[in-house]
Amino acid sequence: MKSVINYITELKLKTKKLSENYKELKKKNSILLSDNKKSYNTIEKLKYEIESLKKKIDIANFAQGLDSNDSETSMIARKRINKLIREINNCISMLNE
Repeated sequence: MKSVINYITELKLKTKKLSENYKELKKKNSILLSDNKKSYNTIEKLKYEIESLKKKIDIANFAQGLDSNDSETSMIARKRINKLIREINNCISMLNE
């Protein structure tokens, strides 16, 4: 009889410990999910910033090409202008449809 009571007591202790561990892990999981969401948001902001900086670099290179007296650089700038004009024309034609 005494051994059954010991098993029950031991089982209760283990159950209580297991429940405490579960609560602790659930709390840690919640913290990790929050950190993960923050990291994801930071990554998205940095991706947007990178794209913005790439566009600024393109604009700076384009402006530098317009100011240059070098024929090769001028030709690259003209090609870029022509490409932009084609894109604008495509946008206008899509709006007119």
